[in-house]
Formats: sequence, C-alpha cells, structure tokens
Amino acid sequence: MNYKLVETFAVLARTLSVTKTAEKLFLSQSAVSHRLKKLEEELGVTLIVRSKGFKNIRLTDQGEVFKSIAIDWENINDKMQNFNSLSSTKKLTIGIIDSVNNYLFRDIYQHMTENSNVQLTIKTEHTREIYEQVGARIIDIGFVLHNIPSDQIERKTILEEEMVLATKNPDLIHQKSIKPQHLHSEDQIFMNWGCLFTMASSLL
Repeated sequence: MNYKLVETFAVLARTLSVTKTAEKLFLSQSAVSHRLKKLEEELGVTLIVRSKGFKNIRLTDQGEVFKSIAIDWENINDKMQNFNSLSSTKKLTIGIIDSVNNYLFRDIYQHMTENSNVQLTIKTEHTREIYEQVGARIIDIGFVLHNIPSDQIERKTILEEEMVLATKNPDLIHQKSIKPQHLHSEDQIFMNWGCLFTMASSLL
C-alpha cells in the first residue's frame, strides 16, 4: 500500500476538510479525492461519508478505526525518515491544540530550536487524541484545553482564562455568568469535529 494514500487520509481525518487537506499536503482537491478513492478501493471499505460538494465530511465507523492505524503509520514513517539523526540529537515530540499552537507557542519554539541538539516535532491534534498519544508514548508532552482523568498521565494546569461573551441581547448583558443552556442552539455555528464532539454537544 502506498504511504501517500495513508498520509492523505490521516490529514483528512484530522481536518475533516478536503480543502484544508489539500493545502497542508500541497495538492489539488481532485488529487486528494483520487487518493481517498484509491485507498478505499484497496481496503475494500468506505472510510468517509461524502456530502454534496465535499464541504461536510465525517468518518464512517471503519474510518474511525483506520484513523488510529493511519496515525500510527504516519508516526513510524517519521521515525524512519529521522533515524539517521536520532543518535546525535535529542528528540522531543509535542502534541498541541491548534489554537494554542498558533497564538501562544511561537516564541517558545524559536527558543527551543536555537539548541541544535534538540529535534522538535509538533503535532496539532484534538484534546482526546493528545491524551491517547501521550498514553501510547507517541508524543512526549501535550497541551490540551480540558482535563480528562487518567491514572497513567501526569497533568498540570499552566494557564486559565475566562471566556467572554459579546452580545447585543439585553436579556444576557446584565447576567454575571452565562451557561450553555441560556443560549439558543438554533443560533449556534456548528463545527463537526467528530462523533465524540457531536455526542458531547447534544448533552449541553
């Protein structure tokens, strides 16, 4: 099986967007679609559910299972490519939420990479995936948005910020705190980040 097919699916499974996958891999959207179709043919299963125009994509049950396999293969491929340099450098792999990565860690990375003996690898993932990969020793340290109880992983809070709601709704302006139940679900913009996110959202 061609690794490029698996790599394309791994990126798509994270982004759930053909457009973003094409941008990350420097491919056309048609090339992404072709690779996905070829991978599904080789596996003999359907990995994603395609909606009209490819704007909304979700993984099938088989896709969710193959996602972890694809990520494992991706990590092994990275290790093979970097094998020659591992003996002379220290390797640090960080898993981090995309928003935190973009806004808080740029200066930290620059400082770390000034040490030529450190090989730094950054993986942007969702919180649950970071916990899973830390537990599996795929990544060394993770930065997440919320706590998931685990006896195998040491956790420490390093930053807390209040969320601010900007609104013109006079019924909400003078309230000291806002709960999700106070907001109308029909006015929300829903981002499909997978079945676990959808399940959690339905409980609010």
